Amino acid sequence: VIEEPPYGCTFSEDDWHILAGYWHPVAYSDEIDDSPYAAKLLDTKLVLYRNNHRSLVAANNQ
Repeated sequence: VIEEPPYGCTFSEDDWHILAGYWHPVAYSDEIDDSPYAAKLLDTKLVLYRNNHRSLVAANNQ
């Protein structure tokens, strides 16, 4: 969980905190496999992939 806007964020801090409280799609499920998939959400760089159990993993890619 990311609790603060990233450095250089283009959103106001208030807007970022409001929007961060909601779910936002960044990719279709079938686009994600065991290879890293780069995404950006609220100016935060993310990497998505599937682990050995095929569960989806999202991590901060800062």
